Amino acid sequence: MKRIIITLLLCSNLSVFSQTQAEIDKVKAACKAYLSKNLDNPASLQIAKWGKVEKTYSTYEESKVASTIQDTLKIYDDAKFKASSIASSLRKKYNNDYKQYIKDDEYLKYRNLGMELDSLIGSLKAKNRKEKEIYKSVFNGYRVELSFRAKNRYNALVLSTWYFVLNKSYKVIAAGDAHELENERQRILQKIKDLENEYK
Repeated sequence: MKRIIITLLLCSNLSVFSQTQAEIDKVKAACKAYLSKNLDNPASLQIAKWGKVEKTYSTYEESKVASTIQDTLKIYDDAKFKASSIASSLRKKYNNDYKQYIKDDEYLKYRNLGMELDSLIGSLKAKNRKEKEIYKSVFNGYRVELSFRAKNRYNALVLSTWYFVLNKSYKVIAAGDAHELENERQRILQKIKDLENEYK
């Protein structure tokens, strides 16, 4: 669940429009309430600095359609690799003599399977591009960072910066150390970039 929330947070678009003061107040109140229940010493809380409250919107990459297409592409790609490997092994059996291996029914079966899968992969990639073009984002909540001081379990006053993710009902659905999130952010963004390069 935590992984899903972090991925959603990283993939969500952030609104460039200013939020109303009422929205900002509700977000801040929800974050403070969350801290009051989760800090070692809530009474020691000292607000240092609020980040900008931003609305988050869904993206195509986190949609069910995109997930299904990527999963299917992976299955097709793996199957194509296996079919190509078998076909290659059969060619080697005939020392790559075209006149010999082209008569082998098993070779032809795996060669044709590889070609069919290649066509399916191409069609699915085209569908993915089309779906991305027509996808419409929807509002799904808020995001904000907060720097604060509070006493830890050893009674030491510590400065921390946390991120908060809230849904449309102003409920905190994820929160934690912003520095740890940034490390996770870079790792996931690199993974997303690798997937996009693989299936272009």
